[in-house]
Amino acid sequence: MNWHEHFEYIPDTGLMTWRQRPLSHFPSEAYQRRWNSRHAGKNVGAKAKDKDGRPCCIRLIVYGKNRIAHRVIWEMIHGHIPSGMVVDHINRDPWDNRLCNLRLATHADNSKNKAIQRNNTSGCPGVVLMKGTNKWRVVVDFDGLRLNCGLWVTKEEATAVYRKVARRVHGDFYPKDRPLS
Repeated sequence: MNWHEHFEYIPDTGLMTWRQRPLSHFPSEAYQRRWNSRHAGKNVGAKAKDKDGRPCCIRLIVYGKNRIAHRVIWEMIHGHIPSGMVVDHINRDPWDNRLCNLRLATHADNSKNKAIQRNNTSGCPGVVLMKGTNKWRVVVDFDGLRLNCGLWVTKEEATAVYRKVARRVHGDFYPKDRPLS
């Protein structure tokens, strides 16, 4: 589908608006006039949330089919999304569709760029207080493996080790808001 016939995209803001659509998109001239007067120039899509109320994406409907805005944007700018790839939001804000915030990623890479889980008590993923020893265990998940990085006396030491190892193995997909320590 030629998305440029439907949408205007502003890369600096991430916003998409409906374009004036040609008669070839409609069954009649009256329907075309009515649609263009209601929609052309207006923002596209609606901010969607997941079942837990967290932002998940911007959804839009084109010809009766649900679409996800960041995928449409990627296809408008870069073309087809290869099989097995997803469009990742670098800053993890699924409503921020600025072009500088979007990148192609594998599912595995996309899962590396996620927020700390809500039940995390250490403040750092992969760092867990071991009951009984009162030491902090460090593990880093990588390509289906779990790298055990040892036990540490303080949470600060354990966090520093996690960040160093995770940054090395995850590369560009290590979240930018998690400093190296």
